[in-house]
Amino acid sequence: MDYSLLIVWLIIGRIVGFLMFRISTMKSVAKDRQSSIKQSKATILGHVKEQLAPLHASFPYHIKDLVFIGKGFDYLVLDGLSEGRLKQIVFVEIKSWVSVLNRNERQIQNAVDAKVVKYEIIRL
Repeated sequence: MDYSLLIVWLIIGRIVGFLMFRISTMKSVAKDRQSSIKQSKATILGHVKEQLAPLHASFPYHIKDLVFIGKGFDYLVLDGLSEGRLKQIVFVEIKSWVSVLNRNERQIQNAVDAKVVKYEIIRL
């Protein structure tokens, strides 16, 4: 019995299978790359919106009362301090459209709601 034809077909099958795998992988990588670029653009746009939010006409606080934090929450508002009369201190997180608080932001919100916040002086 001559196995040469069977060996040729096995080799052709392996080559075709390998090529199909490579094409599938390349498509997957391209799709993942596009998804990553899209997410990166959305993140950058979110950071820009956070920085520009106080310039929007509907922003409820005076720009001089803002301290940009950017980590954990976006702004600490010392409401009224620029006019010499502090009314309240507000933690502000800027969100776009349907964005939700992440785990750390939620923990900060819960701590503020539970009034587990203090003022501390550290002398060095």
